[in-house]
Amino acid sequence: MDLTSLPVEILEEIFSKLNHRSLLEASLVCHYWKLVVEPLIARRSCLNINLKMLDHLEVLKDSIRKYQSVLIVNGQNDYWDKIREILNLLYHRIKPRYLRIRGVLSDQLYRFYSDYGAWFDELESINVGMDDRFTSYSSETEDENFHLFLPKLKTLTWYECLYGTLHTGEKSVTVEAPNLEVVDIDDSLDPAAVLKIPYCKKLKRIGCLFYTKMFRNTFIDDEFAHLQHLTVSCAYTNDDLSFLERMDNLRTLELTCSQSGLRVIERLKSLNHLRALQISIHDQSLERVSLNLTRLCSLATKIERIEFINFEIRTFGTVIAEQLCSLKFKEVKIIEQDFTLFAPKLKVLSIPLSILATTHIVNNERLSEFYLDLESTYLDTAFQNYLSPFLQQHATVAALILRNPCRNDQNISQFKVRCEIPRAIERLELRKVALDLDFFRYISHWYSLKHLSLDRVTIDCGRNAEQVVDLPCVTSINVYSGTLVGIEREHFPLRIGCPESGVLFERHGDYFHTMDSEYALAGDGYD
Repeated sequence: MDLTSLPVEILEEIFSKLNHRSLLEASLVCHYWKLVVEPLIARRSCLNINLKMLDHLEVLKDSIRKYQSVLIVNGQNDYWDKIREILNLLYHRIKPRYLRIRGVLSDQLYRFYSDYGAWFDELESINVGMDDRFTSYSSETEDENFHLFLPKLKTLTWYECLYGTLHTGEKSVTVEAPNLEVVDIDDSLDPAAVLKIPYCKKLKRIGCLFYTKMFRNTFIDDEFAHLQHLTVSCAYTNDDLSFLERMDNLRTLELTCSQSGLRVIERLKSLNHLRALQISIHDQSLERVSLNLTRLCSLATKIERIEFINFEIRTFGTVIAEQLCSLKFKEVKIIEQDFTLFAPKLKVLSIPLSILATTHIVNNERLSEFYLDLESTYLDTAFQNYLSPFLQQHATVAALILRNPCRNDQNISQFKVRCEIPRAIERLELRKVALDLDFFRYISHWYSLKHLSLDRVTIDCGRNAEQVVDLPCVTSINVYSGTLVGIEREHFPLRIGCPESGVLFERHGDYFHTMDSEYALAGDGYD
């Protein structure tokens, strides 16, 4: 079969699966293939406009590639004058749909917009990086507002590295984009550099991190009819979150704010539409504000994912969350003594040990992943008093992750207790845990255990340099980093699968990492 004679539609489908390098090679096969491949190459290629192009203007003149993505990185104040010859040459030859521009200030951006407006008329995505470290404003004292109209723009990414030391007047940019759908903003330390978006009716997703501004400073419109995903991080302790009350169709809300923001959450109109909610509190003020989880779940009847970080929760009676699939608490305190949760679809649960001690999950037969923060509790105590009974009650748990961020390597858990054997656990992860070999002798009887992961663990190997614990059912072990305590030894104290197999490792003092990539991944570890 002659591949060079295939219909255009079939070739386009085939070529769409290739990477950029393979596309370039395919374009050299024949003239027919080049015609088919060239639009794909142009769509994926990014033209980096820089001063080196001045030495290759003849090549640019002969180029037929219709680049759809352009990158411009500014270096100094006169940079625009230096690359003007390049921009003028390309201006009528290409119509980019994606523009990335770095190292500019608001007046320079507006100058570029004024001179090359036809490019902005066709843009679907723009990525702007504001930076005042290597350039300066043309006017440092006057208030200036620069207005950009981008009729086809759908995605706006705005990153600021501004310190506000070069000017005294306000330098704001208004981006009017009636078809804008996605906005990502990373604010700066300059309170006078303000991005304003007056038209928000078609926005579907917003992600923003504010240091010196507030949400209402940027998003002027009061209508967010189509907004479904909102991620907001506010540094202000007195941040105004009343804008949330105007978002009736939110599906996902990720919020980092002060404690006062919890009051707004409970009266949101959009709670009945929420599928995912993440709240993180960044301040520890004297005035403690708590969130009523019972009321929240009674209003957010469709909620599927909840993640709460660093605040207090109160409950009144049983918390009913019939659609909840994932619940994660980190540094969370429940005011009431007992916490009863009705969540028949719950699959993922992550809680600290103090909450596990008072938590009762009813009518649940789907829990498959369980994360437990030990909170400095010895591993044997946690298993005997809390974890073992919980695993017997929830026999469907297949993945168990234990972590101890407050670990003290001087207090190694001596695992001498006798506990029931979990029936379904296939994956066990230990993070920042200090223990002895007796714990591994205990899990050697977990006949369902297939995968073991050790991340920044401390293992007390005792005084016998030859003792090794066999884990006959384990098929893989990932060891990221850790410490071996006890007498110097040549072999890793764990052996998986058949007795002849083992894990090779290197030792540097008390620090170890594995050498055998078949069994492990060496690295610094992570949470």
